[in-house]
Amino acid sequence: MSDSDLKICEFHAKKMCDGFVTRSFKNGGLQNHDAYMIGKIGEYAIGLWMKNIGITIIHKPFRSEYKYLNPKDDFIIEKNGRQFQIEARAKARNVDPQKHFECCTESIKPHLVYVFASYNRINREVDVLGFMNEARLRKYARPILAGTDNCNFSHKSNEYNVLVDELISPSSFIDYLNNEI
Repeated sequence: MSDSDLKICEFHAKKMCDGFVTRSFKNGGLQNHDAYMIGKIGEYAIGLWMKNIGITIIHKPFRSEYKYLNPKDDFIIEKNGRQFQIEARAKARNVDPQKHFECCTESIKPHLVYVFASYNRINREVDVLGFMNEARLRKYARPILAGTDNCNFSHKSNEYNVLVDELISPSSFIDYLNNEI
């Protein structure tokens, strides 16, 4: 991520903090700026990745204001005349991602395709790790329910974890979209 890329993400993360209120699944308090920043970095990188592989993006999750939570504010893409809603999910780490690392989402919805990314805070690189649809997530995801203790916090909402190794390779994304028609 270049300085200018990070500035765009910072701008939108700040606007989110100043806009609607969401709660952290880890501590139940207000979602913090860092969480929004990592989300925007993931969205930004996944958007560039989709553009680079020739995906037509109809809607991006970057808006002029964030006064309300819009559950349909993900990527909307089009392939062969069909639209797909893409949920970008990102985690920040201080190392490059490994196959045994976890990716997570707070929900599994039937109409979404989940694309997972990992942001390395040290070298500022983002890796698009892979993707899953609802059926694959339901097969592989390990739920962590609200109230479960996890090292230094107790989950305030449900979370679903999958391993990087369980994701469908990003190189199969176009084939997946073509076969979903």
